[in-house]
Amino acid sequence: MSYEMYLRNLKWQRKKQMKKTFSGLGFLVFFSQLAFQGAGSALFFLFTISGAAFTEFYKNNIMTAVELLNSIVSLGILFLAGIIYCAASSTRLSDILVFKKVKPKQFAAYVLFGLGIAYLGNFLSSYFINILESVGIKNAANPQISYNTGIDIAVTLIATSVVPAFSEEFLFRGVLLGKLRKYGNGFAILVSALFFGLFHGNIGQIPFAFVGGLVMGYMTVKTNSILPAMVTHFLNNLLSVLLDVLNTQTYMTQRQFLVAFYALSAVIAALSILAVLYLIIKDRSLFKLENDKDMFKDFSFKEKCKTCFSSKGFVFAFIGLGMETVSNLRFGG
Repeated sequence: MSYEMYLRNLKWQRKKQMKKTFSGLGFLVFFSQLAFQGAGSALFFLFTISGAAFTEFYKNNIMTAVELLNSIVSLGILFLAGIIYCAASSTRLSDILVFKKVKPKQFAAYVLFGLGIAYLGNFLSSYFINILESVGIKNAANPQISYNTGIDIAVTLIATSVVPAFSEEFLFRGVLLGKLRKYGNGFAILVSALFFGLFHGNIGQIPFAFVGGLVMGYMTVKTNSILPAMVTHFLNNLLSVLLDVLNTQTYMTQRQFLVAFYALSAVIAALSILAVLYLIIKDRSLFKLENDKDMFKDFSFKEKCKTCFSSKGFVFAFIGLGMETVSNLRFGG
C-alpha cells in the first residue's frame, strides 16, 4: 500500500468515526424530545381524566400540578438521556462538562452580554411570530396555567426558568457541545445551537433558540465553563415569566406595563453594551475562537458540515423534529 493510499484510508476511517458521532448525537436529541413530549402529554392526560375524583381545589389547579410534575420529569429525562449517551459512547462526563473557575467580574460581564443578545432575540422572535400570524400561520396554543396565586407563579418560575437552565444546558452546552469540540469550537457551537433550536418544536421559538444557542455556546467555549450559560438561560427565562405575570395583573394598565417594559429593555441594553466594552478591554481576541481542541483539522469546516448533515441520526432528528414543529402549526385566521 502506497503512502498516499494509506493517508486516504486513514482519512476515510476518521470520517466514518466522525459520522458515527454525529449520528449518535442526532438520535440523542430526537429521542430526548420524543420522551419529553410523551411524558408531558401522558401527565396532562392522566391528570385530566382523574380530576373528577378529587377536590375542587385539585380541579381548579390541574394545570399548575401538570406543569410542576412535567418540569420534574423533563429534568430527569434530559439528564438521564445525556448520561445514557455518555455511557453508550464510552464518554466520561468529566471530559466534556467544563466548570473552569471564572473571575466574578468576567462572569457577570459574560452573563450581561449574553442576556442582552437573548433579550434582543426575544424582540426579533415576537416580530417573527407577528409576521407569521399576519399570513395565517400560528403555533398551536398550549394549555397555560393562570397567575392567580403565588403558587402558580412559583411553579411557572421553576418549570420555565430553573429547570431549563439546568437540564437544557446540561444536554446542549454540556454533552453536545462538549462532545463536538474536538471537531473545532466554531463547528461545535453551530451544530449544538442548531439542535437546540430544533428541539423547541415551535416555529416562533426556533430562530430565537438558535441564536440563543450560538451565544451560550460561545460563552461556554470562551470561559471554559457551562455556568455562565446556565445563569444567562435562567435570567432570560425569569424576565420573560415576570413580564408575563406583570402583564396579567389588573392593577397595572397596558400603558404602565409598556413603560416598565421599555425601561427594563433600556437598562438591559445599556448593561449589555458596557459588558461588551469591558470584555473587549480585558480580551482583545474576544470574538475569535481558538481551535486548540480540534483533533480533525485535516477536515475543512465544509467537510465537517457535510458529514454531519448527511449522517443518519442528524437526518432522522431533522425530519422528526421538523414534523413535530409542523404538527404544532395551525393555518388560517
